[in-house]
Amino acid sequence: MTDISLKLEIRPDRPLKAEHLAILQIFDGVAQSLNIDYFLVGAQARDLVLGHVFNKRTGQATYDLDLGVCVEDWHKFAKLKSSLIAMGYFTEGKAPQKMHFKGAGDKYSTPLDLIPFGGIENLDSTIEWPPEINVVMNVSGFSEALRSAILLKISENFSIRVASLAGMAALKLIAWQDRGQENQGKDAVDFLLIAKSYHDAGNEDRIYTEELALLESLEYDPELAGIQMLGKDVAAICLDTTRQSIDAIFSNATARQLLTDQLTRNSLSIGDEGSVLKVQAHLGLFYKGFSSK
Repeated sequence: MTDISLKLEIRPDRPLKAEHLAILQIFDGVAQSLNIDYFLVGAQARDLVLGHVFNKRTGQATYDLDLGVCVEDWHKFAKLKSSLIAMGYFTEGKAPQKMHFKGAGDKYSTPLDLIPFGGIENLDSTIEWPPEINVVMNVSGFSEALRSAILLKISENFSIRVASLAGMAALKLIAWQDRGQENQGKDAVDFLLIAKSYHDAGNEDRIYTEELALLESLEYDPELAGIQMLGKDVAAICLDTTRQSIDAIFSNATARQLLTDQLTRNSLSIGDEGSVLKVQAHLGLFYKGFSSK
């Protein structure tokens, strides 16, 4: 689907933080011992791919880690957490998905979110945390993001699966749909960052070969071609339910206007006076790619 589906590695001048590397190595060992598939998602995945691989600016650095964990039942998820705690570095947080890691000599702990999906999902792609079943989380798009994840080498002899940019874009749109009003549109901003970076984050060859006609139609603007190509790539990895959820954002006038308004306010805050037309054009190109047959 994309050149970055191949194995990548982070730049030697942009190494991963030591505490993050320690967490991932310990987690990987435990997950493998339990035969659990997982992948890195969230802001740290964005920073690794765009920043540590392609040397792009991604904004404020994030400290916590988010891992999507594919499990067939809640017993398996509980076993994963208890096995991590038994290692001596992990403790449970107040929220059901939250854990904290504190290595020997660490002054502060590092937050870790474990987001389970897979066999525990309801038909509407939600999960209900036991035992009270009073916390419901939407995990739509996680199965697709795992299937389309890239293999990223982050240190010598150690690689992990990380959400691809297309997978991240899908998850950011779903997250925005769920909580767009709660976090000042941060998910929307992350989505647009991914979209505007897509053309030169491992996709240059595709744009100038298989997508040459698209590039020509956009007056040889590779950024715009990348945005529309991302729409096509997101549609290609999505299951029907996820595709319908994303389509509802762009086909519903109210939702699309809210998304546009949040992105426009962010652009104006950094001095981009032409933001309204740019945001509308960028969202339109993504949706054109996403809805193309």
